[in-house]
Amino acid sequence: WNCYYTVEKQDGVALLSVEKCINDIIYFDFAFDLSSIPADRLPVVSFLTDLLIQMETTSHTYYELSNEIAIHTGGMSFFPEVIENKHTKDINLKIIWNIKALAPKVPKMLDIMQEIAQHTLFEDKNRIREVLDSIILRSKFEFENRGHVLTSSRVASYFLKTSKYASLLGGLDYLNFLKYLQANFNNRIDEFKKELQYFYCSLFCKNDLVISISASKKNIDSIKQDVFTFANTFPLHNKKKAMPIEHLMALNEGITCETDVLYIAKGYDIEEFGDKYSGKQIVLCNILNSGYLYNNIRAKGGAYGASIRIYSNRACIASSYRDPHLKQTLHVYDNIWKYLSSFDASNAEMESYIIGSLKEFYTPIFPESEAIRALRLYLSGRNNDDIMETIEEALDTSASDIRAYSQLIQKVFEKNYLCVLGNEKKIREEAELFSSIVKL
Repeated sequence: WNCYYTVEKQDGVALLSVEKCINDIIYFDFAFDLSSIPADRLPVVSFLTDLLIQMETTSHTYYELSNEIAIHTGGMSFFPEVIENKHTKDINLKIIWNIKALAPKVPKMLDIMQEIAQHTLFEDKNRIREVLDSIILRSKFEFENRGHVLTSSRVASYFLKTSKYASLLGGLDYLNFLKYLQANFNNRIDEFKKELQYFYCSLFCKNDLVISISASKKNIDSIKQDVFTFANTFPLHNKKKAMPIEHLMALNEGITCETDVLYIAKGYDIEEFGDKYSGKQIVLCNILNSGYLYNNIRAKGGAYGASIRIYSNRACIASSYRDPHLKQTLHVYDNIWKYLSSFDASNAEMESYIIGSLKEFYTPIFPESEAIRALRLYLSGRNNDDIMETIEEALDTSASDIRAYSQLIQKVFEKNYLCVLGNEKKIREEAELFSSIVKL
């Protein structure tokens, strides 16, 4: 679970280095800042990064560019990150450019990146439409097959700004934007191309740029200055932070799709009730997942699975996976507090629960994950001591600590923030549960 990295800054650019013996492979994560982008335009920027590496440039067709990337790198991708700093409470909005290459190929890799960042063309309307259609199909497929992830993140977006931003950049709000663009493509494409070009010119800049590298010390030392030189090719813009999201509300959506089952999520913000994230909550969730929720939702209810999790961002979310029941599952969630109020366990049983909960901290970390892990710690303001504190809290958990969470869990589910994805007939039969019923 330890993550050790060094930080070096030049001309406002922060470079994080994680030393790992991984032969000649170098893993990079370039984090470009989105704080100046108005919230309602974040989906535009997210689609922009989905288009990059799938459009032609001034020097290469899309197919030629794809071959160049395959020959000289181990692949590249873009994805959003939304991270709240634990000290300042500032929300970091970033687009991550993830890429890996062999050390001798790094100069060519940087050339390809510069071509993509400065010379991509957005003139081919047919190509934009192809990419748009493929992203919508892929997103629907992923959401339908990982409905518990969608509903959990959607519920969190009702009460957490970080989750709302994540939804705009890659969740249901992003999909809704893409569907709107698809439905109005012919009428909007010329205006939309201008918007793409505007944000393209402002995205790749040095402002608050953070770069994270995972490689051997020898390779880090050999390419470090090249990376700083590359970063300095980006302009420094006079940017102002956009107005933050102010108003969140419980949308309590029923989202229908072509399936016979349901994915049911419910939860709320524990800090609203004066609590904070703790390692004891990891043990609490392990107890509920392996006992109460498993017995009542999977064994008795017939769902493929169910779980509760309390995240470091303060969200407490219970969710079910491929669930045949709706009201019955919500009733199970709402009565978790009763189970906790009478919970008891021997010292040996508690030790078993604690050991089972610590697997979260002792899973293997692949070399390609080290750079993004360091980046997330850096942006969050957390460090190894914070992780150790969480582990020590988990190790110190007692049965009385678990019982003490009964009132908190009761308050969380009494807020009645919920989201359900799945079978339309089952959702409409319980229409009174929802503020709206929409199609995925």
